[in-house]
Amino acid sequence: MSGVVIASFIYMPATQGLGEMGRIIVYHVPAAWVAVLAYLMAMENSIHYLKGYPL
Repeated sequence: MSGVVIASFIYMPATQGLGEMGRIIVYHVPAAWVAVLAYLMAMENSIHYLKGYPL
């Protein structure tokens, strides 16, 4: 993950129209999707636990 952050700030040019915010978007959008998937998996496992089903 740290390699992606470093590469996005060193090798990626600024996006036209967004400027430097384009570089931030390259890192934060995938990280946000990973967080959403983690929360959904935790919710699914919590429901299974509360219903008493084996995981």
